[in-house]
Amino acid sequence: MHVRVKRFGTPLAPEPDVDQGDPFLLEVPVGARDPFRYLVYVSGAGFPVYGSDNLVEWTRIGSSLASDDEAWSWAPCVTHLPGAARPWAMLYSRARGTGEVDGHREHRIRRADSLNPTGPFVDSGEVLTADLDFAIDPDVRLLPDRTAMLTFATDFVDSEPYGTGLAQAPLDPELRRLTGPVRPVARPAAEWQLYDPA
Repeated sequence: MHVRVKRFGTPLAPEPDVDQGDPFLLEVPVGARDPFRYLVYVSGAGFPVYGSDNLVEWTRIGSSLASDDEAWSWAPCVTHLPGAARPWAMLYSRARGTGEVDGHREHRIRRADSLNPTGPFVDSGEVLTADLDFAIDPDVRLLPDRTAMLTFATDFVDSEPYGTGLAQAPLDPELRRLTGPVRPVARPAAEWQLYDPA
């Protein structure tokens, strides 16, 4: 039996001034709900966060990242770390400086943390990809042995094929630093993966 969902295709955030790029969906663990079952974080000033109990109707909660500067930031990824003093960690990409973004240069993955899943997340000052010129779109997976793995997009410029692909590296349990080498996962294979040939 097919059930028609009347809201299929309805934007999560109908506000025209909200960037909805790089959405990250989090199912909040039982006992930590604040007050919604699901949260979505999107790129945009302060990383707007929305809550829902049914994945159809969403309520804008506010901004999840506390920041008083105008640096460009993208792609929040939130992980629950039970037992940590501030048990919610957000990894995100931030470009150095303000004003016009200079292509794929000086984007680093940073860490912020919070007492609550909706924030406010406060940048901890930790830069996980300080040795890379371009790192964006972080995603964290906690493996059964409690090892954390970071997967992210990065530019491959040392050898062909050139362009943006995926890389991976292990993290410490509190997601504060890389604990092993960055390894390629998927090299670029199409023309659209090359941001700027020059």
